[in-house]
Amino acid sequence: MPELVAITFEDETGADRAAEELGRCREELLVDPDASAVLVCERDDSCRLTTRRRADATSQWCEFWGAMLDALPSSADPMAMELRFRKRLLAQLRPGSSALLLVAPDGGRERAVEALSHFGGRALSHRLEGAISPRSYEARAATRT
Repeated sequence: MPELVAITFEDETGADRAAEELGRCREELLVDPDASAVLVCERDDSCRLTTRRRADATSQWCEFWGAMLDALPSSADPMAMELRFRKRLLAQLRPGSSALLLVAPDGGRERAVEALSHFGGRALSHRLEGAISPRSYEARAATRT
């Protein structure tokens, strides 16, 4: 099962730097280039979510990250994310902080976290077993066309 990984940083730029490195290492880490997003918690309490999307990619990853961000503070979580994971992630997100979010393939979490460890940050993970995942969005999109 793939895992949702969040690496949180105490500053607004740490996640961007880690995301750039992830982009350079994506082939060896087997991470889909669209399977990552950067969340920046601005000092005015707003949040900015930045995703990457290849020209030939579908919008499922963008939808996934948007739904994940919406589900974080929700008591009724449509993504079936573990409550403990959501609470731990929210506790680490403060104004002026950032997080690199990625979906690592089965067994790839350790490699990804290790490859990005020199940036610091705290890693949390949640298995997407039974949760809504980008594949769910892909299947849903296929039935709409």
